Amino acid sequence: MRTDGVGVSLLWFRRDLRLEDSAALARAAECGLPIVGMYAFHTGDLPADARQHTVVYRQLSILDDAIRAKTGGGLLIFRADDGVFSDALRRRFSHENIKAVFANDVDDPRERERERIMQSICEAHGIPFFRTHDATIYPHDTIVKPDGSPYGVYTPYARRWRERFHIELADPVIPEKKPVWDTTPRQFPTLKSLGIHERETPETVVKIDDTLLREYAQTRDLLDHPHPTSRIGTALAIGAVSIRHAVRRAIEADSQTFLSELVWREFFHMLICHAPETIQTAYQPHLRGIEWGHDERSTEMWKAGKTGFPLVDAGMRELSETGYMPNRLRMLSANFLCKLLRTDWRLGERHFAGQLSDYDPASNTGNWQWSAGIGADSVPYFRIFSPTRQIQRFDPEGAYRSQWLDDEGEIEPIIDYERARREFLTWWKYSVLWKQ
Repeated sequence: MRTDGVGVSLLWFRRDLRLEDSAALARAAECGLPIVGMYAFHTGDLPADARQHTVVYRQLSILDDAIRAKTGGGLLIFRADDGVFSDALRRRFSHENIKAVFANDVDDPRERERERIMQSICEAHGIPFFRTHDATIYPHDTIVKPDGSPYGVYTPYARRWRERFHIELADPVIPEKKPVWDTTPRQFPTLKSLGIHERETPETVVKIDDTLLREYAQTRDLLDHPHPTSRIGTALAIGAVSIRHAVRRAIEADSQTFLSELVWREFFHMLICHAPETIQTAYQPHLRGIEWGHDERSTEMWKAGKTGFPLVDAGMRELSETGYMPNRLRMLSANFLCKLLRTDWRLGERHFAGQLSDYDPASNTGNWQWSAGIGADSVPYFRIFSPTRQIQRFDPEGAYRSQWLDDEGEIEPIIDYERARREFLTWWKYSVLWKQ
């Protein structure tokens, strides 16, 4: 328990793991009190063996080292799963003389509930809780239709987003006062002590190459290209870099295609704020009653990259080994699971959430619903990707497949593509369309 009589500001880190260009940190600095950074792991959102826990842990270690180099103090890190988060916070409040709490927003319905818990505890202690917009360029209620309702289609949303954008919106947030960190020594926990399983993950990329941005439109879908994408997704997902930085880099390089991908991220974040229930159910209400199938053996073969469709399998194996998969193959693999295996999209979404280093709740949910044909601006139900055609277009020489498929020999396909395609279209027609 603190006995020095000095109050502190609590900076609640979540998906904003950086010490620069942070709206909440700038606001906490203005308060003038020493700052204590806090992060809580939650294994209710992601399982204990989810790869992103390791990514977050390593980024927290970088932040902790930087803070210790300045003051000798350190971050307050603990695990608090749902059901015990409230008690965990109360224990921290009883040991720290907290005078104010600051946090950047997180576009995740589960975090909204934790914010309500934080707000309640702050009110009980008579201290303010400041929540600052930081996750996107625009707050979720800014780019909307004239009647105030959210856009359900990307193109008009993106058009409006670009019309309103000006470069100052991407300026970094610079504190008017230099942050002063609390000097109280704190022990940095091990992953084992947190009950988190360590996973192999690549280094988080925080810099975006100029050449890549200039060539992004031509290279992003080339599976045999050595550096087809920026790999900045992980840094954005955990907040190691700000969305402002990424947008500014796209503007400076005049990479309209890269900017469009960032606007897609904004679109999905806007949607989940307006329709938080879509973290678990279809965005389109009339499609929420779909009775998806689930063949456990086929689903496990899909997860293991053993479907017998080489491009799907190569992508799933890269995901399993590295925590990354090219966007082109994310769409193919999701389309394959939902339409050719007729499996509930939520099973695929949860698998990706546990495997991806760049897991983002809004984007992952939005993209899976897009692939399943039940989300906002979704791919039509009758559009079913042909794995063979995708090979011809994006990996004709087999360079990508040879990188990720071993020499175990050809695997017997778990389905007949044409038959599965016909059966899905018939099922959707009679089980979905006719019930509307």
